[in-house]
Amino acid sequence: EVKKIFVYHPDKNKIKKFTIKSKKIFTTSDISKLDNVDGIIISSKSNSHAKYLNFFSKKKKYIFCEKPPADNKKDLSEIKKLKKNKIKFNFHLIQTFFSHYVKKILYSKELGDPINISIEVSHGIAFKKMFNKNWRFNEKNIFSSITGNLGIHYIRQLLFWFKKIKLININQEKFSRSKSIDTANINLLANDRININIFLSYAAPKINLIKIIFTNGYLEMKDGKINKFFPRDVFDINGQFKNPKSKKIKYFKNSTEHNYDGLIKNLKIFIEIIKDKKYFKEKEFKDDLKSAELILKMK
Repeated sequence: EVKKIFVYHPDKNKIKKFTIKSKKIFTTSDISKLDNVDGIIISSKSNSHAKYLNFFSKKKKYIFCEKPPADNKKDLSEIKKLKKNKIKFNFHLIQTFFSHYVKKILYSKELGDPINISIEVSHGIAFKKMFNKNWRFNEKNIFSSITGNLGIHYIRQLLFWFKKIKLININQEKFSRSKSIDTANINLLANDRININIFLSYAAPKINLIKIIFTNGYLEMKDGKINKFFPRDVFDINGQFKNPKSKKIKYFKNSTEHNYDGLIKNLKIFIEIIKDKKYFKEKEFKDDLKSAELILKMK
């Protein structure tokens, strides 16, 4: 469906190092070469997003931009003024099977009302020597820390599920010998009544777990495996409460495959919108910016 791909970088020396061989792919350090393309994918450093969004928006291009939309309040304010219906940000978690399944359960009230959400995501990269040398983890901006770089995905997912998300508190710590923060605990409130805890760490064993507790059951997504536990009232022969029975909803090979599925869907949506000459929803654009605003409040 894509006839040509132009890979642009302003540095001539860096663009020469781009080595993927394909008859479809062309490299350039001349930004004017992009004047005739239909869509733009921005995957540059976060502090340059606003500049490129503004540049290509004026040229009326469809734009697919990596998260975050911007890494400071001034740039976010400028982005708000742009034409929203041709811009899509890459928050791929909201396109995953799990996200849409949760939305369906919330709407149907099949498991009752949501009470509590816990998100635990971790692995041990902070103990590797390269961690302190990687620019992604060493810039002072909050979006280069685990809080902003990883946390924004889950904040955006919560905004997909609920109308209102409020920050309660945040605790950031360092458990490795790294120069950077390697662990964050973020506490939030959804719709003024649902408690949420997001635990993120680069200094712990690999964990990928989301659990949503409802009044009549709970959902669990662990390493790409999604199970539903219900109903609440299950008793043993003595009339004591038992654990509810589980039902397999969907199994991916692992959490990476689950997330990759969301990324593919996000790109497909972008390409289909360009092909059909349609527009993106304004609410999605606003929620994308809200997620960045919530991260900046944590600063």
